[in-house]
Amino acid sequence: MPSFLLPEELLGTSPSRTAGITEEVETTNRIFGCELIAEAGIMLRLSQATTTTAQILFHRFFYRKSMIDYEVLQVAMTSVFLATKVEESQRQTRDILNVFDRLLKRRYYRELSVFDRTSKRYNKWEQKIRKVELVMLKELGYTVYVDHPHRFILFYVRTIYGNQDLTDTSKQLAQRAWNYLNDAMRTDVCL
Repeated sequence: MPSFLLPEELLGTSPSRTAGITEEVETTNRIFGCELIAEAGIMLRLSQATTTTAQILFHRFFYRKSMIDYEVLQVAMTSVFLATKVEESQRQTRDILNVFDRLLKRRYYRELSVFDRTSKRYNKWEQKIRKVELVMLKELGYTVYVDHPHRFILFYVRTIYGNQDLTDTSKQLAQRAWNYLNDAMRTDVCL
């Protein structure tokens, strides 16, 4: 199936693999970045659409640029930042930085403390988000529209079971499909 966003030749070999990163390492990094995005989405109280948009932008970017040139963490933060703008659920930069700081501290068992806005690390992250946002927009050709697969679930469930109220069986089917889609967002299947 042709894609106007990613030509098929890009899907076969990503810039990261061309630069020498193995498929296993690239997949692990993609999953890690998308898990950070999903956790940040929960902590920022973002909609599923915003979180999904961030994950798809993250994957699209790494089919244009290598993971050697851009840190997975920085691209994940920028993807959330950009997705909040695209989906009109904008959050302050400081909120996004605080959430990612908290996620990393929790993930690596560090003491939870307030992220000092005057620290060098905070300023470095803030500058990186703005820089990577511009690179991301340029590389994606300012095409940041995402057609969310989640919106079709209830339509298909109602088509299968009829327009009556959802039964336990249809609710279970919808939930299972929703879970599969959430898991698929961690890989490049969503492209």
